[in-house]
Amino acid sequence: MQNIKNEKEIYNKGGNILNINYACKDDFLIFRLYGELDMKTVPNFKEKIKKLRKEKKANKVIINLSKIKFIDSTGVGAILGRYRTITENKGQLILVGVNKRVNKIFDLSGITGLIPIYENEKKAIIEYTDKGGK
Repeated sequence: MQNIKNEKEIYNKGGNILNINYACKDDFLIFRLYGELDMKTVPNFKEKIKKLRKEKKANKVIINLSKIKFIDSTGVGAILGRYRTITENKGQLILVGVNKRVNKIFDLSGITGLIPIYENEKKAIIEYTDKGGK
């Protein structure tokens, strides 16, 4: 997979804004989310991940949530759904930049025990690579 420059798509649904930047680094497809991941923005989020994973033939996905201001149960469900889809296809989903508020929601939903979470993209890539991709 070749590296690409950051590309951006903005979804504004009834005042709810989700800005998605994405890039490739090494063998990772990285999504950087800005704004709100909720019932109005989730459909575009899911479609973007599906489309780019197929285009880039990416099996290692990082979702950077450091700029997420709000996430609801639909957003949590979308992340869990991407995890299931990616791991069923022998891939890996990693979350990075989870703030305290979002981490509390992830604790309650069980995500923190299921999906690897790292402080930032660099640490995630190093740790994943050092562990042999497991």
